[in-house]
Amino acid sequence: MKFFLDRLAIGLGTVALAWAFSACSSSSKSPAAGGGGGGGAGAVGGISVGPAGGTVNQDGVTLIIPPGALAGDTTIAVSTTAAPAGYTVASAAYQFAPAGTTFSQPVTVTIPLTMTAPGAHLFWSNAVGDYDDLGGTVSGTTLSGQVMHFSVGFAGTPAVDGGAVIDAAVDSARTDVAPPDAGASDVSTTEAATSVDSGLPSDSGAVVDAVVDYADEAS
Repeated sequence: MKFFLDRLAIGLGTVALAWAFSACSSSSKSPAAGGGGGGGAGAVGGISVGPAGGTVNQDGVTLIIPPGALAGDTTIAVSTTAAPAGYTVASAAYQFAPAGTTFSQPVTVTIPLTMTAPGAHLFWSNAVGDYDDLGGTVSGTTLSGQVMHFSVGFAGTPAVDGGAVIDAAVDSARTDVAPPDAGASDVSTTEAATSVDSGLPSDSGAVVDAVVDYADEAS
């Protein structure tokens, strides 16, 4: 009888140990599964591109990165940001990350326009805080250009060249002053200056000076 009880006690002890081991194994697996999920969430918000190149479509922007442009795997992200003051913008402004990333080959960027702007150019921030006019090509409602680094970019309309306006005014003034062989050698400097009809604001001193110099030569 004692032998039977001893064997029964050993059997019950074995079952208890097996149950305890199973419970410990289940609890140890749960934290591992949770940790794996956290790592996946950290990758949200960017697209990894390596030396083989690739295409990134994010926030309405398309980036075409050719093979060899990147030296290693890089997580690329695009997001909107505040547009700079002093520009006539034709699109949202975009922050390209990682900021400061440089490329060995030109990267093509295509951004959507927010207005009809057939003459829009791609403006890209530089290291000194200004924006470089990179030109580009407008196709329908998008603008495409090529960049060599990541920073802030947007589509905008280039400023009008004021020098061209002044040159045109000077040419117009010259046609109003008769050449010396036409009996106009007595044209006074004052008369030449007042004959300018350029349509420019009254503070366009550069135009008046140019006409005065020409009148002096003509006399």
